[in-house]
Amino acid sequence: MRFITCRLPDGVEDPAILSADGRQVWPLSWLGLSYETLSDAIPFLTPQVRAGLQLAIAGIPALLIDAVQLQSPIPCPAQDVVCLGINYMAHSDEAEKYSADAFATKHQDAIYFSKRVSRAVPDGGFIEAHTDLVQKLDYECELAVILGEAALSDVDKQYAAFADAFEKEYVSQGYQTNRSIEETLDIGWKLLSMLPRSELKRIRDDMLDQYLPKKEEEA
Repeated sequence: MRFITCRLPDGVEDPAILSADGRQVWPLSWLGLSYETLSDAIPFLTPQVRAGLQLAIAGIPALLIDAVQLQSPIPCPAQDVVCLGINYMAHSDEAEKYSADAFATKHQDAIYFSKRVSRAVPDGGFIEAHTDLVQKLDYECELAVILGEAALSDVDKQYAAFADAFEKEYVSQGYQTNRSIEETLDIGWKLLSMLPRSELKRIRDDMLDQYLPKKEEEA
């Protein structure tokens, strides 16, 4: 499941869910979640919550991506952004021109520094020139956030895999798909079997015994 920040047709900026094909969005406010920014929402978007959101968006109309304006995922970071400096040879050669003593020696360790961000502009967004403060702008900054699986527990990874599969096999079926209610339920049970049975607390044991597919180690 991918989350974005976008400006809605009414001008309101809202965190949203992006569909697997990148064509539709569901603003979190439409799902009853009143987070002003994605930074506010992230601590609460656990794998369990994301799995619940997958179920929720299945029955809610979405906005087409062309109807919104994409913003930076986190336009106003709450903390400084950690940057990697001198990360390619051309940059090293350029830096030596300004401070040969500091940069002429080849460093064995990575050079990190932090930057305060007032607002991160989106791709193709307008950049303030601040002509009242400076005569020219220098450098282009690219920001990225990498979330590794190492930070997830085994159960969290199962929820993440379930959320991805649910969106691909259950939600993003396309308008031309024609399947019966029985086929739809079978897909639902197959997807639920990706999770530990102990996590399916809201489903009666007799229904789990009857419909939940057995895993290979249980068969």
